[in-house]
This record gives sequence, structure tokens and C-alpha cells, in this order.
Amino acid sequence: MLKNEFMEFLHDNDICKEIFEIIRHGGKPTGNYQMNPAVAPVLKIEFITFLRDADVCREIFEVARRGGKPAAFDVLKPKLATAEGVLEGGISIREQIRNRIAGRITPISSPTLSSAEVNVESVDPEERKSSLSDKLALLKSKAKPSAADSASGASGESAASNNYTFISEKMCPVCSRKTKIVQCRPKLNAETVDFDFCMHFNNFNAYFYTIFQCEHCGFVSDEDKFQERMSEKVRRPVKAFLDENDMKTPFAEKRNKNDALTLYEMAIYFNEMFDRSPGRQALLYQKMSWICRIEGDYEKEKEYLTKTAELLDESMGAEQYPIGKLTNEQATYIQAVSNYMLGELDKASKVLNSLVTSRNFRTAQPELYDKSREVLQDIRQVKMSGKKKS
Repeated sequence: MLKNEFMEFLHDNDICKEIFEIIRHGGKPTGNYQMNPAVAPVLKIEFITFLRDADVCREIFEVARRGGKPAAFDVLKPKLATAEGVLEGGISIREQIRNRIAGRITPISSPTLSSAEVNVESVDPEERKSSLSDKLALLKSKAKPSAADSASGASGESAASNNYTFISEKMCPVCSRKTKIVQCRPKLNAETVDFDFCMHFNNFNAYFYTIFQCEHCGFVSDEDKFQERMSEKVRRPVKAFLDENDMKTPFAEKRNKNDALTLYEMAIYFNEMFDRSPGRQALLYQKMSWICRIEGDYEKEKEYLTKTAELLDESMGAEQYPIGKLTNEQATYIQAVSNYMLGELDKASKVLNSLVTSRNFRTAQPELYDKSREVLQDIRQVKMSGKKKS
């Protein structure tokens, strides 16, 4: 079929109605349009046949959901027609994740700290001090820019990030000096959003810039914590620590994966020293998993997802909610979805089933309720695909 013939069909009243029905039904084939083979052109029949294909319908729905924008090549592989006319090879991010989950049915052990090790109250103070000192030395070595980085003046993020970020000034909660901060522009439109709220943008990793660092004293934390008023009881020891230890790195407008992960590790380090909140640490590890997912480092993603699930389990048994903006229901959902993405399907479905059947959950948090049901449906599909393979 030639392009001009294809475009003519997009001006056809019946076909436009059919496409509208596909979008209205969430990307599912409808079969509402009844063709009369005696009067319908052959090409039109072929076109309508493609509109009955589930893959084509999903792709049309994704185009509509993205506001009429084509998918990035690294998000969707081109769909190629075989000799039999079957479309194959084009998979969405959700399907990519689903395929990875299908290969992760056994629990994954993490080489990072266990939950018991993270519970700082149960660790001997001298051992903990030694452990933190070792971590500090490692972070210092990671944080110092290499000669190549210094010469380039940028860390490697593509020039496209200029359309997504801007430089602002924030008051550091520790040293009380204004510092330059790179932030993502507000109201960015994500191309896709995963079940655990990870947002995918075209040629841009937003999570490179969700950690703030003071260029003067070196204090590092997530955006919300950085902008909170710090009590003197906490601020004094943090400032004394930073005065004794050089944690500063030169301000850089652009970051890469390693830059971002190092800053997250530093934020977790400060949390271990002064806040000791497993719930806050879990959210930091979650964003580290998102960085690795978007960059295609799935082994590291598994490590950080494992830490997220472990720390949320510890948090819900020890901390009072809400923690910042995080509610108990949100923490439960994130823990369940982290387990789901690790391939621990039974554990995830058990938690989600208890969540969706809990009293007042549907009326109190309807969007999270719908997401929970959607994940449960996805778990069933993964299990079914696993049975078919076996």
C-alpha cells in the first residue's frame, strides 16, 4: 500500500469511526464496522483487517495516549510485517518489562546490605562508624570528577536535556548559602509511566536530576528533604561532619548515570547517619532502580528493587506513616510492585489482593486502587504466559 493511499483511508468516515472505537475501548479490537465485500475496495478491506489486529490496536492507542506523537526508537521496535501479514517485533515498555518479569520467577538475592544491616539501631556503634567511614571514603573517590570530565565540562547527558532542565538557586538547609541546582522543568509530559510510577521521556532520564547537592558544603538529599527546614538538633552535627569531611564536588549542569547513582548513594549515606528512616531510603533506592531501568542496566535495577522491597518491609513494621508524602497504602503498593518486577509473583499478588480488599481503600485512593487491580491483571497474564511456555 502506498503512503498516499494510506492517507486517503485516514479521511474515510468509516475508518475514522473504527479508529475512534479502538481508542475508546483502550486499544482493543472492536469489529464494529461491517464491510460489504461487494462494494468495499480490496485495499480498504485489508486496512480494516489490520485495525482488527490486537498489536495494531494497542499501537494506535499508544499514539493517542502520547498525544499524537510517534514512539522513540528505543521505546518501541519497528513493527515488521511477515509474509503471512502478521505483525511482530514491536513491543511496548510494559511488554518489555513483562517479558523480563517472566524470566525472574525465582527470588533474587541482593549483594547489598541486608535489612538487618540497615537497621542501624541493632548495629554496634563502633562497627557502624567503621562501616560508614569505609563508605565515606568510597563515595569521596566516586564523587571527585575525572580529568576527562573536568575537561569536557559536562557529564555525558545528551543536549536534549536542555529542553527538560533549568538552573535555579536554592538555600542549602545546612550551610544556609544559596547554591545552583539543576531541576527538571515542571509539567513534563512522559511518554509512558510504569506501574511503579517510573516515567519515561524521549532521550532524557529525569532521575539524573532528582537529587540536589550544595556546591558549597556538599550536602546531598532528595528535592523534598533539601527544601525542608532542618532542625538545629540535626543541622549542627551534619554541618560539623561536612566541615570535617570534604564532600564538595564542582557544580555541573549535566549528569550521567554514574554521577546520578553516586549522588543517590551520598543521600542514602546522610540518611543512615542523621535520619535513619528505612522508608525514605527505600524511595531513594527505588529511583536508583528507575535510573538503571531507563539506561538498560537490568542487573543493577534488580539490586535496587530488592533493597526497595526490603526497606519498605522494615519501614512498615517500625515507622509511623505518612513519611513525607508517602502513605501506608502507597508504601504497600510500591513494595508489592517491586516484588512483581523481581518476578516474585505470588508475594506481590498476595499483598495487592489484601490491599484492594481493604476497607475504604477504593474510595480513599481510587487511582491507586485501579492501578493495583491493573497490576493484578498483569500478574495473571505473566503467569499464563509462563504456563504456555512450560
